Amino acid sequence: MRPSVPLAVVALLTIIGASTPLSAQQTSANVTATATVQTRPLSVQSLHDLEFGNLFPGNSKTVAVTDAGAGRVDLVAAPQSSLIVSFELPTNLTTTAPAGVNPSLAIDDWTGSVSSDPNAPGGGSFNPPTGVGLGTGSQGEFFLFIGASVHARADQAAGDYRGTIAITVAYE
Repeated sequence: MRPSVPLAVVALLTIIGASTPLSAQQTSANVTATATVQTRPLSVQSLHDLEFGNLFPGNSKTVAVTDAGAGRVDLVAAPQSSLIVSFELPTNLTTTAPAGVNPSLAIDDWTGSVSSDPNAPGGGSFNPPTGVGLGTGSQGEFFLFIGASVHARADQAAGDYRGTIAITVAYE
């Protein structure tokens, strides 16, 4: 047989348990706030335009990143930092053409090269339409070279054609 607990003891334990507050579970965490003060402001300078020179109707012309006509942009940033470089590239160069003549010259096949030497464009290659991430190294200077191809149709209007290559550089 099981010993019985007097009813008065059960009632007393119930009252004591009900009057004791339950402790809430508590925990905490910390988040660290960080910042990096750059000692050298970011600088982007267009040094050389992408120049195709003369082109005749019905022909194409390519300027490689190692050619004298390649575009060049110089970047200066804080040493040991990371950069993101993005490009807005035209799909056509345009001119002021007489009425009825298509004023667009197709441009495509973009190529890019990045170098720490302004006289050696054959460094690491990148695809300008997708951009490039760079680590600046100890000097904080980079030189970007840009090439592409243009395609003149057989009925291409004579004239000077232009387009803008927009380059955006930001600290990562």
